[in-house]
Amino acid sequence: MSFIMRREKKQFDDDTLLKNFDESIERHDLYNFEVKLDYGIKKNFTKNIYELTSYLFIPNALQINKSTYSKDQFFADRNNYLRFRTARMSLSGLLNKKNELSPFNMILSKLSLIKNGNYEIQIIKKISYELRVMGCIIKSNLRDQIEFFISNLTNFEHSPADYKSFVSYIDDVKSLQVQMQNLKVEFQLIQIPAELKETFSFVDEYISNQIEEFMTLLLHKSNFNDETREKLISLIEYEQNHKKQVNSKILIEKGSDNKSVVYWKSILKKFVQGVLYLDLNQKDEKSKILEFLYSVAAGLAMFFSALLGFFIVSQFQDQEWAYVVALVIVYMLKDRIKENTRALFKGIVQKYYPDRSFEIYDKNNKMKIGSCKEIAEFIKWGDIPNEILQIREASHKSMIEREGKPEIVLKYSKLIELHTIKISENHKRHLNINDIIRFNIKNFLQYEDDPISNEEFWDPQENKVINIPCAKVYHLNIIFKMKMPNKQIKYKKIRVILDQKGIKEVLEPTFTL
Repeated sequence: MSFIMRREKKQFDDDTLLKNFDESIERHDLYNFEVKLDYGIKKNFTKNIYELTSYLFIPNALQINKSTYSKDQFFADRNNYLRFRTARMSLSGLLNKKNELSPFNMILSKLSLIKNGNYEIQIIKKISYELRVMGCIIKSNLRDQIEFFISNLTNFEHSPADYKSFVSYIDDVKSLQVQMQNLKVEFQLIQIPAELKETFSFVDEYISNQIEEFMTLLLHKSNFNDETREKLISLIEYEQNHKKQVNSKILIEKGSDNKSVVYWKSILKKFVQGVLYLDLNQKDEKSKILEFLYSVAAGLAMFFSALLGFFIVSQFQDQEWAYVVALVIVYMLKDRIKENTRALFKGIVQKYYPDRSFEIYDKNNKMKIGSCKEIAEFIKWGDIPNEILQIREASHKSMIEREGKPEIVLKYSKLIELHTIKISENHKRHLNINDIIRFNIKNFLQYEDDPISNEEFWDPQENKVINIPCAKVYHLNIIFKMKMPNKQIKYKKIRVILDQKGIKEVLEPTFTL
């Protein structure tokens, strides 16, 4: 397992894109931060097993503890998505007619079968799948390349080779536009189900918007010569005209509120990228086990009450009042035995069985490819592993700092098991899985103080006491311990800085072990 970065900056190469990680965790919005992990499928293991343990060090002032914050609340605040990582493919590789892994070539190959009269449902589904995968690859490529170019604009002025690679990439984008137009003609000339035509229309609109957005971003951030600017403007205006021709719902117009743009962008994104997402089917093993053990508890209570009943009959049969009182006591004991035994069994189940367990399904191939188990619990300070404490305290500036800001510790454990053969047999391009964990901190804000505190300050320049606003923030420190299939262990630490209004920023403090 490794932390995958939110944005991957990549150097341009004709056949491959070289990865250079930038960041792994981000502030998603005012109330959510997001962690993205990457589970690589190592073929020398029959099962790829990844263990993630997270320790949340929560300021005591936030009043998040076992009494106020349940496991159900924690899992409700934590959204989790598993998806295949987008395949890495350059635009030139995507358009290469000899590339067997190119979605373009797979789509054209299946369309030729339809032209010859083969309308099998599997062919239709394969075309739909490849169209959406193509949209994901193009979006990922544009994002990574444009961010790389923007971050290296100054190098182009001094390196003709770098500038040549940039111009070559812009030419590839133009070739992509031509190929998309040709593909559109192919879909118009053959008889295919309306749903498949609509799929192409959605993907085409999605790709068109991605090209326009990233070329516009590049144009805005750059200061190229007139010739290069004209090339970029030509690419942008081509997509704008294309959107007009297809009556796109995401065409931005001056003088309009453009109220449908953001909505339909979200629809297109979820439709196209949804092809990579995996289904998590929750298993309720704990409830089934508890139902059985609760039945055992009821049986034990009944057994002891019957046993005591026979004893009372034999001892107090001639003493009516004693007989009645004894039976009442037996009834009370039966109820207590039942409840105490249920509580005992519940504690055992919670200790040895996961809070939640899932089967991971590849919905496109309709097969189970793995499993996931999760446990969340508040733990005592003495139960924290030494290396975790060392990492937590590495940022303390003095020995008494921890005592001055006591913390509650919430431990979240996750076990991911992936079936190597099933994944590698059905996927040649998608051999890694992204685990996207998004956490909502709204429940952490209700007991926070006002975000601004005014402090009185003597100003020598103004020769008077003035009020200076000071931000009131809280630090939520999280330490991740990740164990890979090869037993290698990695650690990562993040700090989420909060105030009463939400998340201000997310940092990654450095530490040494």
